[in-house]
Amino acid sequence: MPDGNSDSSQAGSDAQNRTPSEEPRAETMRDARGTNESDFRLLVAREEHALLVREEEFQRLQREIIAMRSRLNSEPLSSPMVEHQKELNTPQAAHKRRASPPLEATRLKRSLRPKDPTIFKAASLKEHCNFVRECEVAFQLTPDNFPTEPTRVMWAMQYLEGEPKEAWYTRWERMLVAQEPLTWLAFTEFLLDQVDDPVNRRIDAAEKYNTANQKRDQTVRAFATYLDALESQMPQYNEAQLVMHLFAKLRPELRRALTNYHQIPTTREALISLASTLERNVNKSNAINSTQQRPATVTHTTSSKTVTGHTTPASSSNTHAEPQRTFVPKCYSCGQMGHKANDPVCKNHTSSANKTPVGIGRVSGKD
Repeated sequence: MPDGNSDSSQAGSDAQNRTPSEEPRAETMRDARGTNESDFRLLVAREEHALLVREEEFQRLQREIIAMRSRLNSEPLSSPMVEHQKELNTPQAAHKRRASPPLEATRLKRSLRPKDPTIFKAASLKEHCNFVRECEVAFQLTPDNFPTEPTRVMWAMQYLEGEPKEAWYTRWERMLVAQEPLTWLAFTEFLLDQVDDPVNRRIDAAEKYNTANQKRDQTVRAFATYLDALESQMPQYNEAQLVMHLFAKLRPELRRALTNYHQIPTTREALISLASTLERNVNKSNAINSTQQRPATVTHTTSSKTVTGHTTPASSSNTHAEPQRTFVPKCYSCGQMGHKANDPVCKNHTSSANKTPVGIGRVSGKD
């Protein structure tokens, strides 16, 4: 059995026996073996790193799953689709769908052009009321053209004329300098003050309101509208006061008809509706009563009575009277028509002047 000394001596002898061309080849083989080992270690390290990354991702997902399960157990199940369906079923969404006009309505709305309001000159309260109504109708027809209150005011101020125009433009310039907000309410109140002084306007409205009563030929709704115009210039009344004021100012027959009900309506609009219905019934009843009480038309024939040669009608009809007949006298002396016996035209006037005709006032043969 050979020992180690013999092997080492043999390896040394082999190295001594190598030629110079064989030495670089051995070094290259040692380098290649070292390179393969480093690549192998690098590959193993990369695989271990990838395993660790996957393990870390797995643990993170496990924690998220646990957290999600705890939330699901404490809250009802929801999803984006469910949430969207819930939003569609809300009253606000339903109102929005109803309020959104179709495409044809949108096109029609764009083609609408509101009528220009009447020129405002501050002549009367009625003119002010009509001007404000016409402007507000234009705002409702084309809201896209008047998105803000300053836009509405600047559009309406173009239709002022005379002293109201000068007064408002002066006020507007001051508001711009002071940076005051431009509102539609302030604009309409300013125009109302141009019609009449606020204090005098309220006094006049109070006097007219106190003396106001429904006229015979005035409907309930027209009278209520008149009261509304007066009440807008006075301190605000509550609903109960408005009801009692209107009731006290209606015609007596309507008040009696309303008191037949067990309870007077508690709102003014309900009182107007009920009073309008009763008003129609009262008018129909009055028309029927007037027709039944009208006397029947009787036609009388006309008879005449002769008094000293004149014709006087004895009775005449109210509606259908016969024409009067002309009486032509006949002379009992000569027998001719057109005159009497005592007229000079009668040929027997001289001889018959003292005669007494037979059958007239005396009996023949007696003095």
